[in-house]
Amino acid sequence: MPKSTTQIPWTLTDLAWILALELGLLLIMVSGISFLPQTPPPVLLYGLQSLIFLGPLWFFTTRKYGSTWKDFGYKRINFNHCLKLIGAGLLIYFTIASFLSELQKAYHFEIPGFGEQESHIPLFGDHLGGLILGGIIMIGVAPIVEETFFRGYLHQLIRKYRGTRWATILSAAIFALFHMELQVFIPLFILGVLFSLLVERSKSIWPAVGFHMLNNSIAFTAQIALHFEWITLPS
Repeated sequence: MPKSTTQIPWTLTDLAWILALELGLLLIMVSGISFLPQTPPPVLLYGLQSLIFLGPLWFFTTRKYGSTWKDFGYKRINFNHCLKLIGAGLLIYFTIASFLSELQKAYHFEIPGFGEQESHIPLFGDHLGGLILGGIIMIGVAPIVEETFFRGYLHQLIRKYRGTRWATILSAAIFALFHMELQVFIPLFILGVLFSLLVERSKSIWPAVGFHMLNNSIAFTAQIALHFEWITLPS
């Protein structure tokens, strides 16, 4: 597949600096937290993580090159068309996930990386305030932060040098690894691929952001239902 002709000024050197700074700042944050008498509240932790994630990105894009939201894919798109793409992405994802799940059941084996995601409820607390805060972070904040970096920046940068196919695969793999939950690497990788395909199809990041928000809302709602035993998983 030919390389993209997209004229973004970002370079691989910029990416190396961004990743090095993010890793260094994360290590500093984790080390600092270990000396505190108690773990900071989730809103502070997620706020710091978001700043660490987007701060270096801002410096090496907007600050250095004058990049705007449009450069990250935040372009206008017909609302109905956006909804159709989100629905198509959700349908494809659940079709693939259901097939893999049924495959495991039929042949009585576990596919590595296709397990269950850890619940985020204990992190925020199961009281109303904690659930509302968790919903805002998981459904509202996280999708925008992650899509801005992985699809708005990383996918475009890899596509500039290696083409769309490699950009889709590599950005999805890095996205899955970033969550540090190898037991759900496959579902996250599939989602990452679908997010990239929606961006490529629409030439806008909004369908990926919308699909990401919808998927997180479904996952978070399921975690709440399981936590309070409104539903149970089949044994």
